[in-house]
Amino acid sequence: MTRAQDRFVHQNRPLAEWLLQLVDADADRRRAAADVITNRFFLALDQIPPADFNEAKRSQDLFAAEVRRVVNTPDFPAADFVRRLLSLDLALQESWMETIRAHLERGHELEPHEVTTTGAALGWVIGSLGRELLPAADLLRVMMETRVKQHVAFDSIGRMPAECFDRYSFQPPPDSVFSASSMCPTISMRCARADFAALDSSSVRPALMPSVRVFRTS
Repeated sequence: MTRAQDRFVHQNRPLAEWLLQLVDADADRRRAAADVITNRFFLALDQIPPADFNEAKRSQDLFAAEVRRVVNTPDFPAADFVRRLLSLDLALQESWMETIRAHLERGHELEPHEVTTTGAALGWVIGSLGRELLPAADLLRVMMETRVKQHVAFDSIGRMPAECFDRYSFQPPPDSVFSASSMCPTISMRCARADFAALDSSSVRPALMPSVRVFRTS
């Protein structure tokens, strides 16, 4: 193991194990993995001096490179992993929108949601991958048709070789793509209302793959 790879070991467990735990069916296990992936591996809070933005950027680039290396390792279950990765991202978004629905329609108080923890870590991992996501091309198409996930799909496709556009029937990104991130823990209610208004029941749920439903979100 190289020194760079050693940076991505926590509690004697390598990044590969934490990535697989991130897409576990159990929400508590996902949250624990998300905390490690975000704070220890992506942000490296215990290693980077405060306000050292250049070092933070280098650390995040190193994280992205290591995620790609791990996912491309022959013994890593890459195809299953990326399908679960995107399925969970979609499932969390749907659950979040249902939470917003309850808040707007019935005045329920907003409670902490997994979209702000697991969802953030999913974003760092998805943002590290390009052509590795192709085993989940159908889920990328679902994201392309889901307004609040279009930016995730198009950014991912933009990291792929150009030949993937034709081979997988991906369309080039539109001139303007909604870019409010579902991972943002401080999403404004104004944006949430706009998102909700744009998403009727026919725009997301029938498009979700059956694999989305394996996750219990909160």
